[in-house]
Amino acid sequence: MRLPGWLDRPIITVLIGVFFTAIIVPIAARRWARKQKEQEVKTDLVSDIAITMMQLITRATTARKSIFAQHPQGRLHPIRWPYSVASEAVKEELAKFGLKRQVIGTRLEAYFGWVGIPQHWDDLCDYVEQLCELWDIPPGSSCQQLEDLNRKIERLWKRLGLTRASRTEAKRDLERDLKKENGKVDRKWRWARIRLLYCKANIVRQILTEPMPVFASWPSKAKRAYLKAKRKRVESPHGVRAT
Repeated sequence: MRLPGWLDRPIITVLIGVFFTAIIVPIAARRWARKQKEQEVKTDLVSDIAITMMQLITRATTARKSIFAQHPQGRLHPIRWPYSVASEAVKEELAKFGLKRQVIGTRLEAYFGWVGIPQHWDDLCDYVEQLCELWDIPPGSSCQQLEDLNRKIERLWKRLGLTRASRTEAKRDLERDLKKENGKVDRKWRWARIRLLYCKANIVRQILTEPMPVFASWPSKAKRAYLKAKRKRVESPHGVRAT
């Protein structure tokens, strides 16, 4: 195939080379660097979320097992060992969690804006704290706070779009969990815990799959929406949420 005559000129070849070297290659390199940085940030966020969440839930679960293994009827005394030891351990972990959740929430707002993932994270943390504060309710007992919490978790479950298949798998996890404990009746507390863990996994999946507007190429639609929301938040006297 013969090229047009004007393409055979050396100056055209030089200009094409300059164009690719000075414009196309730097743009591709910047995009690749932004993508790598975005993946690093997401990996750090997911790791911090998993560690922060599991430290508190594991502490509350361990305390609950240690208490009700020795007091199967739920007859507890606040000054007897090991209740006082377990209670102090849970309170200490709750205090640490309260600080860490705010740090993670601020990072999520910085990278994803102020709706969606950060809101789901706040709701999830509220419910995890409420569940862990109920760590010492006797298994099988009626607790209005736990009933209300399970209804809140159900609403979060729907907002996150978790499917019927996820619910079926969560129920299987619950039955396996109860079976490990020799069939002890602690269904409501453990059901709340398992569903919260599924909500956490869903939020992690969203973080890994959704693009971060701050790393988007300009003029990205997502980035324009992010900056517009940021300007409104700064200009509004009531737009900044306390953290």
